[in-house]
Amino acid sequence: MPIAQQNAWTLTYEWAFYIWFALTFCAVVQLKNWWLAAPMMVVAAIALFYWPIAAFFGIGMLFSATNIRIPASGPLGLAAGLICFAAMYAALDLFHPFVSLIPGFLLFGMVLAPGSGVSTILKASPLQYLGKISYSFYLVHPFMLFPLQMMGLKLVERGYDRWLLWSGFVIIGTVLVLIASAMSYELIEVRFRRLIDSVFRNALFGKRAARSPA
Repeated sequence: MPIAQQNAWTLTYEWAFYIWFALTFCAVVQLKNWWLAAPMMVVAAIALFYWPIAAFFGIGMLFSATNIRIPASGPLGLAAGLICFAAMYAALDLFHPFVSLIPGFLLFGMVLAPGSGVSTILKASPLQYLGKISYSFYLVHPFMLFPLQMMGLKLVERGYDRWLLWSGFVIIGTVLVLIASAMSYELIEVRFRRLIDSVFRNALFGKRAARSPA
């Protein structure tokens, strides 16, 4: 569906990374065979050459494997995080994805540091809930915003004020996306996942699954 494809293309990057990482992990950690890992390294180099934005996966791997953190605390730390956030996206648009890795590295280091200005703000309950439903938010927002966008364009052609419509689009769109995301999270990510998990557990393990502790 064209609407879904507005953001579904990024899932290709995720699946490719998961498959690559699993194969590389098995070769290096499980089999301890660098000859098997070497082709995967070549694949990674080629992927970075053609899709340099995939280098952000490397940032995530680095922080996962190390204890590197940037404890920039207080209001200054929060300001530094916001500056890095803006610089990261500006570098993506104006320069090269590799340039955006620098502010991205600093930002992620602040987010992961306990007590930093950024992590303190992100611990707020509304932001914690938004993080919980973020994947549903990511998936459903085109379905909510695209119809509103089409309606807005039609109303602009009929002479309605563009800025008034834009304000309505932001407010109504935000509310609809949040409602749809919360519903998707609760119905699909929580309840449907539990149902699928229960069905597969019973099918594969039978009564043993029912007796096993949660």
